[in-house]
Amino acid sequence: MWHEGLIYKLIKYQFPDNLIKIIQRFLSNRKFQVKINQVPSTVRNIQEGTPQGISLSHTLYNSFNSDFPRNDKVLNCLFADDSAILT
Repeated sequence: MWHEGLIYKLIKYQFPDNLIKIIQRFLSNRKFQVKINQVPSTVRNIQEGTPQGISLSHTLYNSFNSDFPRNDKVLNCLFADDSAILT
């Protein structure tokens, strides 16, 4: 999920400013590292998406996708935090 786009939508939907700041902090400065054959990779910043297993992630996903375009010729398949657009 695109963080800047999410924040834009939360502002657009008039979420309280203090809640938006909490969500911004929740999504920022996140890092990851992987280990292959016991060799750790370089630590990298997470620039997109939300943490797995956190109930807030589902709410943020739903807020982000709530304005998915609706069209008779397009089928939007949304499940949990996954989506597919079929034309």
